[in-house]
Amino acid sequence: MKKIGFMVVMLAFFAFGAMAEEVAKTYSDADYQTVYQLFDVMNLKQEREETVKNMLDIQIRSMPMLGQFRQEMLDFMNKYISYDAIRKDLAVIYLKYFSVDDLKGLIAFYQTPIGKKYLSVTTKLNNDIMTLVARKMQEHREELQQMIMTKMQQTEKK
Repeated sequence: MKKIGFMVVMLAFFAFGAMAEEVAKTYSDADYQTVYQLFDVMNLKQEREETVKNMLDIQIRSMPMLGQFRQEMLDFMNKYISYDAIRKDLAVIYLKYFSVDDLKGLIAFYQTPIGKKYLSVTTKLNNDIMTLVARKMQEHREELQQMIMTKMQQTEKK
């Protein structure tokens, strides 16, 4: 049962980024520079680093047996999903949803007092939300395990 629980946690952990690939659109250097300016105003590098650590700590609190692998998991995450590793990919996502004018508007907003306040609490907000979700998943993990066991038993019968 522990093995199945570990597999479920790991699948859920890596499913965060599971998305269908899309045809890449080409953006200009100026477009990227505007997004990077927004990232700087948002202090996105520090926020991403804190988010990665918080996400990992929440996973470990949900599944304490992962604690012994914290450094390896952190090294892996820093290698593949750190700000530096995904900066350009993040820029493409932002450019997918925001025009350059939108980005400039966001830059202006984040330089206002309420924008700065929002940025100052974003990591805490995200951490609280991730903690809530992890707690809810933990509260109902037996139900999920039972659903998986039922499906595995049905599959074995076929």
